[in-house]
Amino acid sequence: MPLTREDILVGIVGWSAAEKINLVEDIWDSVLPEACKLPVTGAQMKEYQRRLDHYRQHPETAVEWHDFLSQLKKSRDVVGPDDQKTS
Repeated sequence: MPLTREDILVGIVGWSAAEKINLVEDIWDSVLPEACKLPVTGAQMKEYQRRLDHYRQHPETAVEWHDFLSQLKKSRDVVGPDDQKTS
């Protein structure tokens, strides 16, 4: 008989936060192949097209991913494992 959601929640009560996060990562990894097969909605496609059109008309407004992530971390005062806090 498969475990119920409640069985799982009761079973992880004594786990550390790190162990719970690892479990969530494992669950996400198992869902990802299926999630990638989900169809894109009309609204999502419309938003994608709007953003792509804006980029093509104004490519100078684009931001490199690492720059965006750095700005986001600074705005939220977040320090990752590869970062050093500068304040």
